[in-house]
Amino acid sequence: MKKLNLKEIQNEELKIMKEFIKICNKKSLKYYLNGGTLLGAVRHKGFIPWDDDIDLFMPRPDYNKLLDLIRNKKVLLDDNLEFTSKELNNNFAPFLKLVNKSIVLNIENKEKLDKYLWIDIFPLDGMPNDEKKCKKLINKSFILSHLYVTKLAKFKNVINGSHTKKAGIIKAITKVPLFFVNENKIIEKHMQLSKKNNYNEAKYVSNLMWPSVQKQFYKKELFDKEIELEFEDIKAKAFSGYDTYLRQNYGDYMKLPPENKRYTHSLDAYKLDKNEIGDEKNASNNISSRNGKKAKRINK
Repeated sequence: MKKLNLKEIQNEELKIMKEFIKICNKKSLKYYLNGGTLLGAVRHKGFIPWDDDIDLFMPRPDYNKLLDLIRNKKVLLDDNLEFTSKELNNNFAPFLKLVNKSIVLNIENKEKLDKYLWIDIFPLDGMPNDEKKCKKLINKSFILSHLYVTKLAKFKNVINGSHTKKAGIIKAITKVPLFFVNENKIIEKHMQLSKKNNYNEAKYVSNLMWPSVQKQFYKKELFDKEIELEFEDIKAKAFSGYDTYLRQNYGDYMKLPPENKRYTHSLDAYKLDKNEIGDEKNASNNISSRNGKKAKRINK
């Protein structure tokens, strides 16, 4: 078992994305870089140096086609890769993740959403044609997503995993009444809400399944034309309106943020030996044992 450093995590995530791109190209499915992954491509021609995840968009019609292909076993993957989501009944996340099951996350940091190293694939959903209704819908989605994430998280991770102490305390307070709520009902309501508007007829679109803190929605015309951007050693698809999108989300996005605003997941990721793959319990015990020995050495 080997603990991966940040660069190694990025390299493993890039391998996952390459496999995903192969599938999309073979099946004629649209996808786009989004969020920090898109920003990294534009500003750094690859990963943001301190970033440790990959985020992709798929227009809802293409996303649904991919789901159907997966369900009908028409998508071939390497042995260690697997698509997971609530829709596939193998994850609580209401959007697709492509995970590498040979790389597990530290049991102390794991939630029900993320057991293995992953890339996120978000559906890009249609919105109402009225801006006020768009704002109302995205606010509902934002609340629902934070409710189920808070519900699924451990208490200590709710507090320690927040960007500010105040945000952590608010989430911890929110978590108490959620003990009496079924997370499946929250997630299913969120999924139904996101599919309410027809993508092809929509004037506006948004990532309703994981709304950004800025709660942004976008004119669909930004996504009408595909372009290619350099990302590390490959070229990946983006959309021609990326400048407007990035300015909405990040302002002067070519300017580096101060160090205290450079957020990351701070992943503890371990690449398993061949005999440990598929035996998550044993791998988790080994990680915990390893971390316990490290803590003893530090105490000494």
